[in-house]
Amino acid sequence: MMFVIIIALIIIFLIMGNPIERVEFKKEVKNYLSETYSNMNMRIDSIDYSFKEGDFSATVLSDKGIVFLVYENNIRKLDDNYVSSVWINEIQTAATKKTEEIVGSKVDVVVDIFINGKEIVKNVKNIPSYSNVEGKVSSSATLSVTAAFSDNKAYSQIMDIIRWIKENKYYAETYFDSRDGSISIRIPPAELDKIDSEDDIKKFIIH
Repeated sequence: MMFVIIIALIIIFLIMGNPIERVEFKKEVKNYLSETYSNMNMRIDSIDYSFKEGDFSATVLSDKGIVFLVYENNIRKLDDNYVSSVWINEIQTAATKKTEEIVGSKVDVVVDIFINGKEIVKNVKNIPSYSNVEGKVSSSATLSVTAAFSDNKAYSQIMDIIRWIKENKYYAETYFDSRDGSISIRIPPAELDKIDSEDDIKKFIIH
């Protein structure tokens, strides 16, 4: 019986991390949020543990509905990706609405930004639109659209989406995938401005 209990405790430690360290980490996150985002309502949604990294992270929800992470950086100091999460939410919300209008059905839009954005923004209470910072962020951003593109209008629909991306300066490494697997496209951010026709799009088909 004791052996079973020991095994269970080991499994819990592997999955959940040290419970004492978990409580301490949560306290540190609360203090960090209070100091970093004073006068902003932030709520810790969960404390997660990575067995691979051996680190805790916190999923936090802002009063504006932005979900972001607080984590330990390379020098073991708390950091977060709130700024980039604001941009992700901006692009994902707008791109989903527009692409569904163009395609005429539900789409899956996934946006990732692999920098936290703090080094670009001076005031986290007044974060500029992505279009104002894309020159510094686009090489670290991806925009993926998966949709049931029309059989005979797929490239026309994709061209319309690309025009919209350029008009709104939502430059990122951009992917288009059809749900049936017939189309798979990857366009680097620097190449988006060079696309003016459906034939230009076909140069970026992933074989």
